[in-house]
Amino acid sequence: MSGTVVAQMLTVLASPVLSRLFTPEDFALLASFTSVTSLCVVFCSGKYEVAILLPEKESDARNILRLSLSVCVAICCFLPVIIIGVGRFNEAFNALVSNGLVFVAVLFVLCSNMCESFRYYFLRRKHFKAISSRTVVVSLTTVGLNLLCGYFFYSHKVFVTSTTAAQMVALILFLFLFFRLFGKEKQPWSFELIKQPLVRYWKFPAFTMSGQLLNSLTLNMPILVLANYFSSTSIGLYAFVYKIASLPMNVIGTNVTQVFMQRISQGSPEDQKKIFIKTSAALFLLILPPAVIGVIFAPQLFSFIFGEKWIPAANLARLMAPMLVIRFATTPVTAVYNIKEKNFLSFVFQVVRLVLMIVGFVIALSLKCSFEMTIFINSTALIIFYILGYVTAFFLCDTKGKK
Repeated sequence: MSGTVVAQMLTVLASPVLSRLFTPEDFALLASFTSVTSLCVVFCSGKYEVAILLPEKESDARNILRLSLSVCVAICCFLPVIIIGVGRFNEAFNALVSNGLVFVAVLFVLCSNMCESFRYYFLRRKHFKAISSRTVVVSLTTVGLNLLCGYFFYSHKVFVTSTTAAQMVALILFLFLFFRLFGKEKQPWSFELIKQPLVRYWKFPAFTMSGQLLNSLTLNMPILVLANYFSSTSIGLYAFVYKIASLPMNVIGTNVTQVFMQRISQGSPEDQKKIFIKTSAALFLLILPPAVIGVIFAPQLFSFIFGEKWIPAANLARLMAPMLVIRFATTPVTAVYNIKEKNFLSFVFQVVRLVLMIVGFVIALSLKCSFEMTIFINSTALIIFYILGYVTAFFLCDTKGKK
């Protein structure tokens, strides 16, 4: 069983307990923290860590690792100013400032980026167990601290502090494994050696970072926008529903994507279309029955599994259900973009998604819609995006990848 599956299962098993220990407002603070740090994590390393996989010489890869870590530390020094500055205009950022969590966020970003750099180095050296162990350790630490502190030392900051502590533990684990496995490989280093990959791999901060930053902004836009106009209770309910509803996608969808990419990359154009249709149809039929049951009995299920205070979240789950079903059925097969090497087209679709969401929010907020209607309009915009992406991916099955 992979580390990712184990981590997701721990989250699923702990959810009914955590929902009774914590309030929607606590989940809202975690959502704000996650949205802010997700954006910061993308640009703080310049995505130089991705280049660790490329050089033939091990010494060059080690220099890129040093570069990535150095860039991360340097940018994190300015991160408090950025968070405080943006916090004057955005409530999600301001939630970190008003709760005294700015430096906790910086520590989280620093540890997360360093872990990501080491993860790519372990990937290069084919030490997959180290990568898997980090995933399990993060999940165990986060869930364990949430349960322990939530029961004995409750605070609305528990989610944030436990998440940050988990990344610190993961970094310590990676450092231990790195020096144990590669500590004897002495290699000279200097600022000149670091400066060479800084210039050579400039496309990673210019293009890779830009694309991932756009993707992160799109994914976190609901929290970043809604926090300015609605209560923390509403934000917490939405964040909780989205987190719970995303678990099937994270557990099943990720594994299906890997199998799908392997099968479709080996088939002819005709076979690729058949695999494409069969995979999406199977996913749709898999998710539809539980989704229908969930929509019909949402209030009873939320009350029984998560507690009575989460019954209002049932209405949000019903509104989001069509979008979540379509997302579950279509997202794995859109891996065709990567197989066909249509990276630019994938980037264009991220822009389309951003535009659709902006239009949806502008319509909802200009009409002064309720929180529920705003979520419905946003979900409708995402349905359009997923269908467009799905149809385009289907027709790409007839094309050949870029040579």
